[in-house]
Amino acid sequence: MATMNASNLLNDGRTNKLCKPYAYLFFVFYYLDTMYWSRPKVYGDPPPSCRAHSSTLVDRRLFIFGGGDGPIYFNDLYVFDTGMKLFF
Repeated sequence: MATMNASNLLNDGRTNKLCKPYAYLFFVFYYLDTMYWSRPKVYGDPPPSCRAHSSTLVDRRLFIFGGGDGPIYFNDLYVFDTGMKLFF
């Protein structure tokens, strides 16, 4: 989880059983001031569904690195702009 201003951004990669087709990736915003959850539409080219990735928030950009899908591990870096809700 990464915190930004009055809200938290959750990047959730989960896995179940043998991953495919159970692995998925989604983003959820939780607003602390209103206690409201939001699952916004995101744009750009998101990373593949994965688990065991790491993420770090720098300013308003979320950097997502690595992860895997069962026995396959990734060595990729994705950047998500939380203001524009855009992967690039």
